[in-house]
Amino acid sequence: MSNAQALIQQKIALIQEAEIALYSIESGLGHLAKNRPYAPKPYYFAWFILLSTGFERLLKILICLHEFETTGVFPSRRFLQHTMRHDLLTLRDEVVRRCFVPPYLDRNFAQDDYRFLTNDPLLESILSAFNDFANQDRYMFMNKISEPGLGREWPKQRWEEVERIALSDGVFFQLLQDDYQELVRQANHITQAYIERFTRALTRLFVFGNLGDLARSQYALITEFVHLDDNELGHRMYEA
Repeated sequence: MSNAQALIQQKIALIQEAEIALYSIESGLGHLAKNRPYAPKPYYFAWFILLSTGFERLLKILICLHEFETTGVFPSRRFLQHTMRHDLLTLRDEVVRRCFVPPYLDRNFAQDDYRFLTNDPLLESILSAFNDFANQDRYMFMNKISEPGLGREWPKQRWEEVERIALSDGVFFQLLQDDYQELVRQANHITQAYIERFTRALTRLFVFGNLGDLARSQYALITEFVHLDDNELGHRMYEA
């Protein structure tokens, strides 16, 4: 295969990865919306799997686009798999380091996105929950088949910590006692809004960041998130 043919194959693969990433995030939001009191246990795994893999793919795509735009080649498989691994927090930090620089940061919305990505405690909690799942819990039952003594916290408990931060301790514990269904409804609304805002901050880089024509050519794929208004966050319906 010639270098030109290989490059075409790489670009096609990147486009396919972007489609998978956005589909996973949208479907994960659909499954999150199905989170109801006493929902079947697999619902938790559904949105943890979809959102953690969707964000891992999306963050790695942004790194690939930046590397290609700045060096003319895509990063190696070893770099993506062994240096970046499945660590969403490391991937987030790498995207911020590479992409949130002048002149991109001269835009007001880019400054807002930067502060959100780097300083928001609820976003940190959400990403940490997905990160723990991606690195340790995806195969918690499969691993227990081989090692029955292996104990891991059920993801539901970890997500309840996210909900507690989203609602504040006072509201969370009051609703936990009085109206669990309302607790879940409010928590779903807030966490969906945060996930959408995180996705919007990342997809804006395709259009406005210094990532080149290949990134901008994905506009049709990302437009749903790029143009989300603040007053729409948490209100959209997604198919699971």
